[in-house]
Amino acid sequence: MNNTKVSWTAFKSFVQARGLSIQFIESSTSYNLIAFDDSFILECFLIKDPSDTTDLLDFENNFKSNGNKQLENKDVDGAVLGRLKIAKSGAIFQLNGFSFESSVVGSGNCVDVNGNDLGFVTLKLYKADDSLITDQSIADTDCVKSVLDWEPTFNFEIIGGLIEQVDPPSENIKLFVIGVPDIPENYGGSAVFVNNINIKFIKDALLLDGRVPKYMIYNSSYHTNKFRFILIHPAGFKHQLQIALTLFK
Repeated sequence: MNNTKVSWTAFKSFVQARGLSIQFIESSTSYNLIAFDDSFILECFLIKDPSDTTDLLDFENNFKSNGNKQLENKDVDGAVLGRLKIAKSGAIFQLNGFSFESSVVGSGNCVDVNGNDLGFVTLKLYKADDSLITDQSIADTDCVKSVLDWEPTFNFEIIGGLIEQVDPPSENIKLFVIGVPDIPENYGGSAVFVNNINIKFIKDALLLDGRVPKYMIYNSSYHTNKFRFILIHPAGFKHQLQIALTLFK
């Protein structure tokens, strides 16, 4: 393997394009920087008292703290260990649960460990003409569509989830799940993840597995990480669901 020496500008571009950790040795007068991309190696030399400090300060302020990360994980025999990576470094796995009951006003539930409402869920009930229902007595007789929105106030990477029920409903209930419903489909929103599934045929749970994560960015104006769960059911029919989404945050 041969080292290629380049300017800081070329070195920085190479590192950023490939997501590499800069390896460096620091002395009292300089930095010797190295970037490894398999068998390809770049080297850059920065002195600490240049006439123009632009490159030096760029490295020290923006790159130094993230440098010298371990390049390979090895066991006690020196063999390289591999790890499947599906989320950004430092992300924490979370199974985020919430629940609701069709045709029941205010039944949306999403709380923290202390029982405090997180404010992530909004439940709306509708008549056949799509007019909103706010009175339980009307919901008992006229509600044919129950819509729950889940919108956490943080960015996350979602993999999939579960939609669970204690027992299948006695009536036909059609389930739809829409991602980013406030943005039109031609702009990248209103993605249909579950379409026309009759949960009467689901014994315990419906598994949703996207195989790889999708990064969802919270935006209070455009609602770009919102998921909508829609139940179409007989008038006034009541059925409880728990939803558990698998994500990294």
